[in-house]
Amino acid sequence: MITWNIGCLCQLRSLGVGTALFCLLVSPSRADDLAYLDLTLEQLLDVPVTGSTLTAESRKTVPAAVSIFTHEQIERMGVDYLYELLNLVPGFQFNRNAGTGVAYTYSARGRRLTQQSLEVLLLIDGHVVNDPRAGSPDITLPLYPLARVERLEIIRGPGSAIYGSSAFNGVINIVTRKQQKSIALGYGSQQRRQLESLWSTSVGDWALDGFIHAYKDNGDDYVVADSFNKLPLATRDPRQQLAADLAFSRAQTNVNFSYSRTDTEDFYLSDNTGNGFNASERELVHLALDQEFSWLPDTQSKLAVSYQQFIYDFRLYLTGPGALARVSSPSSAEPFKGDARLAGDSWRITFSNDWSIDADSSAQWGLQWAQHEETNARARTNFNLAQLTKGQFPITYYGEEGKVFPLGAEDSQDNIGIYAQYLRNLRPSTRLTLGGRYDDYPDITSRFSPRLGLVEQLNHTYSLKLLYGEAFRAPTLTETGLLNNPLLFGNPDLTHEIVKTWDLILMGNWQSTSLSLGLFQNRYEKPIETAFSGNARTYENGAREQSQGLELEWMQELSSSWSLRTSYTQMNLPDSAFREAEQLGALEINYSAARWNWNLTGFYQAQRETLITNASWQALDSFWVFNSKWRYEFNQGYELNVHLKNLTDEDYVTPSQGLGKPDGIPNRGRELMVEVQWRF
Repeated sequence: MITWNIGCLCQLRSLGVGTALFCLLVSPSRADDLAYLDLTLEQLLDVPVTGSTLTAESRKTVPAAVSIFTHEQIERMGVDYLYELLNLVPGFQFNRNAGTGVAYTYSARGRRLTQQSLEVLLLIDGHVVNDPRAGSPDITLPLYPLARVERLEIIRGPGSAIYGSSAFNGVINIVTRKQQKSIALGYGSQQRRQLESLWSTSVGDWALDGFIHAYKDNGDDYVVADSFNKLPLATRDPRQQLAADLAFSRAQTNVNFSYSRTDTEDFYLSDNTGNGFNASERELVHLALDQEFSWLPDTQSKLAVSYQQFIYDFRLYLTGPGALARVSSPSSAEPFKGDARLAGDSWRITFSNDWSIDADSSAQWGLQWAQHEETNARARTNFNLAQLTKGQFPITYYGEEGKVFPLGAEDSQDNIGIYAQYLRNLRPSTRLTLGGRYDDYPDITSRFSPRLGLVEQLNHTYSLKLLYGEAFRAPTLTETGLLNNPLLFGNPDLTHEIVKTWDLILMGNWQSTSLSLGLFQNRYEKPIETAFSGNARTYENGAREQSQGLELEWMQELSSSWSLRTSYTQMNLPDSAFREAEQLGALEINYSAARWNWNLTGFYQAQRETLITNASWQALDSFWVFNSKWRYEFNQGYELNVHLKNLTDEDYVTPSQGLGKPDGIPNRGRELMVEVQWRF
């Protein structure tokens, strides 16, 4: 048993990590020893995949290119957050940009044309989680803690036949941990302080599960070019985060409440430096209710309702001191300062059904209604923001009290979707997947997204997958309605973009070896891109383009103690994807013996490019980054973990979305953390 101080928990909202550690003190009773469950390769291949067809299938038979990570695998790695783990997946790569100190975006198969990850859908326990305004999961959850994950499925390729818009080039399906009890305390370089705890109990017929992640550090040291005078500027990227979950379940009813808050200071904010002034705060609230029931013979049904609210507060400099002294009225040498709030909320209602027709076939179908609304998009500035955006001089100066300007249309977007899917074993070795979804966005577009999959078990060792799918992505409220932004503005005439994808995948599975080799081709129609208008950017539908590539994933049990996991990706990308690497690699080596475990992961990204002006590019060097973790398990469920990130202290950079940063955006150097964990 474990006792929580509920009054103290309420104070976690302010994210004083020292307070959080004090508030989460527990008084334990006896705890049973808990040993790690190390899955064999054969067991891993049988881990169910549910995000592709909404039914449980094995990795060998699921009609998708998919990589799976279990909690046991993740916990032995030296990574903490989702974006770090994605670097180990074929076709996936991350990019740190100049949005904020926690602006880590990721892409699937080289497709990411904005400062957010708009082309990959994030599901947490079956519910979509993203920014209601921008449609991006890495905005709302930039640092998603992996301690919360029981199973992670990363699906490459289109998913709109099930999920609709935004499941464009991939789907990340997270199943969270339940019925666990543990506490972990960590301290490390940059004065990193971290607490993570899972707990569970029961009240009558209800099972309760909780999760807390509290984190704070002082940031790494960087020297970058000042955005306004181009002189060297020393800066840091401190960050702090609080994530909390509370789940209730009884029989066929599940209720979940999630809260996340991330704060940053200094570094870059919206491409500009501003030590002592730049600051941002992101806050996400997510509520979900799932009710399962049966109302037709041989059919399992579920009604899911979810609500999420996202608020993004930030302040930044738009110009340096004295930049507007000669063109302002009355004249002022003050820097152009902005204090803004962007907020939105979403409602989703989904009615889904799984019909077991007979021993060889089943059908899934459902309806979904969703509404996204931009509830607040405004900024208070000390100069006239509209005049600056339009280049109208002189620019009015208002003083410190400033004036409020809209940053968005504060509009809403509705969607109704209906999907159907048929699964059939044509013969013992052949499985067919046939499906599609129709989506209607009354103010934008309607679209039908089909899907076809054939999986052939050639023999006991080899299987062959032939897959075709189409996906679309409707423009977001940000892309259509962004206003008064001197760097980027919206386009109300945008329409949806489309991708048509072929996959051919050969899998071989032996007693101690698993090998997957896949070829893919993407054809994009009306791709939503950013184009320059002067020094500012806007969104537009571009011309047709295509990409193709090869993805290799190899898992090997070298012995009872040693295991290897590695991947390689080679892509041929269109010119618009110059910020993405065309060659990727990753490896994981793990050694386990009795109570010891040692793990080394590394990922490689080939050369990329960043913009200097709207007509010139600068190449950025390729790099390898290695992370390591050493673990020792004591008696009574206690563990000692030592994490070491960026083992070689690699000095590496990634591309900026904006102009004038020829050296790219620096990433963190070596980080060390020591952690003590108790399972009970």
